[in-house]
Formats: sequence, structure tokens, C-alpha cells
Amino acid sequence: MLALLLTIALTGVSGHPTNLEMAEQVVMESLAGLTDSLSDAGVQSARLELAGDFQGNWLVQQVATNLLVESGVPVLGERAAEGDPGTVLRLRVMELSVSLDDAGRSWFLGGSRIDRAVRCEISAELLDGSASVRRSWRCGGSDQDRIPASDLAELQGSSGQEWLTGGEPQEAGGGILEPLVVTGVVASLIYLFYSSRAE
Repeated sequence: MLALLLTIALTGVSGHPTNLEMAEQVVMESLAGLTDSLSDAGVQSARLELAGDFQGNWLVQQVATNLLVESGVPVLGERAAEGDPGTVLRLRVMELSVSLDDAGRSWFLGGSRIDRAVRCEISAELLDGSASVRRSWRCGGSDQDRIPASDLAELQGSSGQEWLTGGEPQEAGGGILEPLVVTGVVASLIYLFYSSRAE
């Protein structure tokens, strides 16, 4: 029972993860092979460095630090020992974004739905003490789901950062077709109703 309550608290009342939770999962998926890459390169400890000024760098740094520490790779502080900066793991976010598309209605008279997708691509470099690149690679991940439009504001959160909120849903191609289909179905039902009464 406690586990169920905890799950509901983490995923919200709607049962869907928030944009932040979904982004965190995709970043974790993207960096899942990070510790293996460091192990293959014989790295025992590293100083983590985030390149660029992307607004979501804090999330990537937090996830990367947790993954490294949990796998037994100490993350050194900003200031390394004098004369021996050690191995630097430099991460650069190439893409990390939430996108929203209007998916229309699941049924003719059902609630409006929104397709939500999160994409992440990260460039990683291992630098030695002389700042020479020992190894470089790219990693990425993605996830998508469909959410009720009525839950969108709650799932977007209050950060106001478009990379995380996804902005306003883009109109899907069926935006004009959907009302026409609904009107046609309703007109057909009315016609069938009155034609059966006339007989």
C-alpha cells in the first residue's frame, strides 16, 4: 500500500510522470553506458565538467554524478590536486528537449490528448592531465507517451524553461479533419434515427 502511495506521489494524480521526471529517465538512459566506458579506459576517478551554457546542464550533471558514485567511480571536486588535474569527463548536451504535439481525441467525444516526446543526445570526452582527448563518444535516448490535455499544466511544472515544458502543443495534421469527422458521424446518427422512425 505504501509503495502504491509513493508511486502516485511521484507520478502525479494522472499516473503520468512529470516532464522533469521523464527527462531525468531519458538522461539516465543516455548515460547508462558511461561507467562501462570509463572502466574500459581504466579510469578510477574523474572530474566532471559540463561544457556549454545549456539551461538543463544541472540535470545532466546531477544524473551523471549519481551514476558514477553509485558504480564506485569517485567524482573529484572542481579543484584537482596541483600539477595533476587527473582525468576529466567533459559532457556537452547536444539535445535535451520535450516536444508536444496535439494528438486530437482518443474517441469521437473523448478528451483531447497530447503526444509528448523527450529526446536527449550527449557528447562525452575523456581528457587526460594535459587536456588531450583520450576518448570521445556520443550517447542518447528518447521516450514518448500520450497524456490528457487537461493534465498538461500539472505535468509541465512551473519552471518556465521551454526545453523542459515543451511550450505549446503543435497542431497535428488532423486539426481541421477532426471536427468534420465528428460532424459527419453526428449527422449520420441523426439521419439513421429519423429514417428508422419514419419506417
